[in-house]
Amino acid sequence: MSSIKRKVNFYSFSFFEFLNKENYETWNAKLFDIILDFIISLPLSERILKDESIKKSYYLSFIERNDKVRCIQFKSCKFGHCPPIMDSDTGDERNTDKELNEGDQELTHLAVRLDDNEGFCVLESRRAGLTISKIISYINEKIVLYLEEFPHKDDKNYRIHLTYSIVPINDFDKALGDMSKLKIANIYVNKESIGSELNNLIPEEDPFIQDELILSFKAKRGENFIKRTIKNFYSAVSNTSSPVTRVRISGENLSGTSQILDSELIRKTQSIEVDLLANGIVSTKSIFGELTKLLEA
Repeated sequence: MSSIKRKVNFYSFSFFEFLNKENYETWNAKLFDIILDFIISLPLSERILKDESIKKSYYLSFIERNDKVRCIQFKSCKFGHCPPIMDSDTGDERNTDKELNEGDQELTHLAVRLDDNEGFCVLESRRAGLTISKIISYINEKIVLYLEEFPHKDDKNYRIHLTYSIVPINDFDKALGDMSKLKIANIYVNKESIGSELNNLIPEEDPFIQDELILSFKAKRGENFIKRTIKNFYSAVSNTSSPVTRVRISGENLSGTSQILDSELIRKTQSIEVDLLANGIVSTKSIFGELTKLLEA
């Protein structure tokens, strides 16, 4: 069986919830699962979305669950284009039997790890597939249908939508330079490094306290961290004598898209090798396995 390399990109999922005239960012892994189940339960005619602006139709076609990881397959096709078919060896041409409303089927695969505070996503990246923005828009359209069928019991105007942040995995300094807003810095430190006054609050016999504590710094409303501050945080991670083990920064890049910098992901692999079927299509079983490995690493 032959194989091919596929580029992957990383993202963080969260929800924006609008309840009783208040709105806030949150994450609800159970709700994410419920929405996936709702979408896959819809008849195909209601699941498929036809996007005339890009001449593409697509739908969520398959979900595989593995502990905290949800592997998701989308099917899509590009329509409105029916050129003749050409033989790659002889150059001979013949008319295609494809109709204008038909297109070659393409697959897009992603996997989402359901963490306590986010959905951490790795997406197969390919030009013929679906982008993360199209996938999120698709899910949000189906959330509207879900809320029409299952309205919130306490607020008839309740709304919720899925959103994403880019998680760069290349050079930290470059990624930081591409950010225009720095809003929240979460600094992970060893539990032993906190002062005795706080340490005394933790019973020694409590086995459920994690070894790492998270210090959360937030910029003042309308302001940003100085980038030098973030660089100092990041430098502390590589200092063996420092109690800082990880840095995670939330903000926006120069194009205004939400972005997260995570020192734990810098230099993580940007490609995977997956098996091809006899027809040249990527094996869904193979790529699901590789995407899951990345999330479990």
